Amino acid sequence: VCGDSLGDRRAAAAATAAVVEALWDLAVPAGPGLDEALRAFLDILPFLPLASGRGANRVIRAVAKRYADDADGWSPDVVYVLIYALIMLQTDLHNPRVRPKISEADFVQSLQRTIVGAARPAAPARELYRAIKARPLGARGGGGGDVDDQRR
Repeated sequence: VCGDSLGDRRAAAAATAAVVEALWDLAVPAGPGLDEALRAFLDILPFLPLASGRGANRVIRAVAKRYADDADGWSPDVVYVLIYALIMLQTDLHNPRVRPKISEADFVQSLQRTIVGAARPAAPARELYRAIKARPLGARGGGGGDVDDQRR
């Protein structure tokens, strides 16, 4: 991921944040919900490095900060947890190899035990569950399956 060649974590994080900022400005319209913002961002960056450890973490942290900067009342930490929860929910709901599927109630309850539950009511978690169930994340709304499937 961008910045890795710099060898310095802070420099890598700053470089990643700058790239995310530029791509966000190109791709994400003002005011969408988190699921729609992620879809728009993944349309321009469909190769989000989910399996690349620190690189993925830097990208997701930068996306969380940018979304929080634009969204009223959202902290970057809450958005960061929500993004990871949505990635896991995406895999759970849209990968045919995952059984049983998580229920809406279990997803909401799981989020309520995190920083998200302390910061937000359960209603947005329900809305996000329904949105991801109805339309997967990924480039142009596709992208069901797991990371290995996306590489093929």
